[in-house]
Amino acid sequence: MAELVDALVSNTNVFGRAGSSPALGTSHKNALVVMVTAGDFFYTITSYRETNVHCFIENSVNFENRYVSIAPDRVLTDFRMKFNQVQQKLKGVPFISDINAKKLYDFIVENKVENILELGFAHGTASCYIAAALDELGLGKLTSVDLKETKDVFQPGIEEQLTNLKLTEYVEIHRMQTGYNWFLHNEIKTCSNNEKNKCVPKYDLIIIDGPKNWTIDSSSFFLSDKLLKDNGWILWDDYNWTYAQADKKRDQTDGVTHRNLSVEERETPHIKEIFELLVMQHPDYSRFEIQEASNWVWANKLTNRAGEKSISYKHAYTLPALMTHLSLKIYKKIKLLFSKVS
Repeated sequence: MAELVDALVSNTNVFGRAGSSPALGTSHKNALVVMVTAGDFFYTITSYRETNVHCFIENSVNFENRYVSIAPDRVLTDFRMKFNQVQQKLKGVPFISDINAKKLYDFIVENKVENILELGFAHGTASCYIAAALDELGLGKLTSVDLKETKDVFQPGIEEQLTNLKLTEYVEIHRMQTGYNWFLHNEIKTCSNNEKNKCVPKYDLIIIDGPKNWTIDSSSFFLSDKLLKDNGWILWDDYNWTYAQADKKRDQTDGVTHRNLSVEERETPHIKEIFELLVMQHPDYSRFEIQEASNWVWANKLTNRAGEKSISYKHAYTLPALMTHLSLKIYKKIKLLFSKVS
């Protein structure tokens, strides 16, 4: 253990600025506690085994948490990205809310989700949170798919953001000519290359966040289902999104020209229709979670397990969103009251 302490002392610049001065704390049972100070920062390092030191590092200024693993013979700079670190670095880059980012990050870490497919990534902000969660686990892979033509549209891009966070090793990026459904075609074909000529599922979690269109994403659900493992989950964004809402900002969304749609098609939330008419009625899916406020919905695949379907509703709001939600409810009640009076 003394050699380990010497290694820490001689390599303290790994943790902060060069010239950091470590101070050895008290030792009890098999635990060795080392305090390392580095300017405005302090780090507490605790070991419970002589063969491997697991270090929990707390930044006293910004309260950022990191995790490192140090072998006795050498110091490894294996810093694990934590949620608040990633959140700080991605601040202001769309398109995922803090609430949804935390929900997704925690889901991956708590359930040890290893193989993830992301259909539609735009700036790659959600991709970074996913990669950071995999980094905390120390394993796993994210496959992210989007259009070739969007590479120069969304800046900063996924490659730049992952590089800045040093998380590129966890993500495989695919840019397709016509969209992610052809990628799904290729995956199904590859996964069917076996003696039985039957698709073998490979993903634990599939995230669908693309055109939000009935024609495209109804197909993507059934294609994704073939690639999703039993007990896996599918997550959709934009549960309540409509083309009518988007009309105020643009005339076209992901190649679909709004004016070519009927009034019904423009005013109907396509993902909600897919979820209620296809996913919830599918015999292999029986657990559903609806995050109405944050526009996300989840479905759990439980093949060959008959039983009643269960639906849970999650209402999570940021303070501004909560105030808006309550204001709308009050407005509707007042409007209803005045209509009765008149």
